[in-house]
Amino acid sequence: MKIESRTLNSSSSLIDATAGLLKDSFSRENKDGPYGIILPGGTTPLAVYTHIADNPPIISPGLHLLLSDERHVPVDSPGSNLANLLPMIRAIQLPDQKLLAVQTEYSLEEAARRYDQRIRNFLAEGGQLPLALLGLGEDGHTASLFSPEDVERSHGKHALAVERPLPPHRISVSADVLAMCQRVIFLVSGPAKQDIHDQLVRDPSTVTAGIAVRSCPEVEIWFSP
Repeated sequence: MKIESRTLNSSSSLIDATAGLLKDSFSRENKDGPYGIILPGGTTPLAVYTHIADNPPIISPGLHLLLSDERHVPVDSPGSNLANLLPMIRAIQLPDQKLLAVQTEYSLEEAARRYDQRIRNFLAEGGQLPLALLGLGEDGHTASLFSPEDVERSHGKHALAVERPLPPHRISVSADVLAMCQRVIFLVSGPAKQDIHDQLVRDPSTVTAGIAVRSCPEVEIWFSP
């Protein structure tokens, strides 16, 4: 598997490019029925979501949004990925039923089971996954797949519970779901990520994120040093 790397000269360039991509994806012509865009948590995309909230596009009726992962915390917690997305979701006026969010009010395992089933139902009804945006940790994790063992355990599932040494525990989409995405882009920013960026491009099989996307048809990294 080859991962293409695109270097942007500043964080603002990364924000602008990503916001433009998402706005185009949100408003694309709806020829093929329902489609889902997978969005990441973490700090890198927050400015992108704010930019879109301030300049919302008219969205396609087929648009659905999914989260790459979620912390097992209440939705009003500062650690909730959904909480960080809500201003943008409200600004683009996405109908509630087209937001595939993790229901963290349930137990960890039940929240994962319900998220798995929601994704299965979406796909069974003809849903497509044209784009997934993902983060990349300094340790090489992506979504909430922190190790090769997490990736292996995710096979045969659409979502899974991931217990961490310390709470909050996580719910993550699986490697199988990522493999269904037509295009996967890692959003990576800052000098602290240079080494893991280089390793992922050079030898993806040695990085958890690379193992997670090894079956994806098209993988890119958008990197702002």
